[in-house]
Amino acid sequence: MIDDAVLRPGRFGKKHYVPLPGADERVSILKACARSKPISSGVDLDALACREECSNLTGADLASLVISIVLTSF
Repeated sequence: MIDDAVLRPGRFGKKHYVPLPGADERVSILKACARSKPISSGVDLDALACREECSNLTGADLASLVISIVLTSF
């Protein structure tokens, strides 16, 4: 979400829409974020990325999800 004041004319030349990631992209994002994190071997990132609950998550949301998995794994 961007504040309307930032979007007023003259601030940015163009707006670009970035769609939400699909299931395959979510898997890649989760694996990239988890690469250097100590995650339990019982966590299946592929299955997690395909869950309906993850379908509306952005890349930043998925990164936060990995952090919460790390915090609750141990």
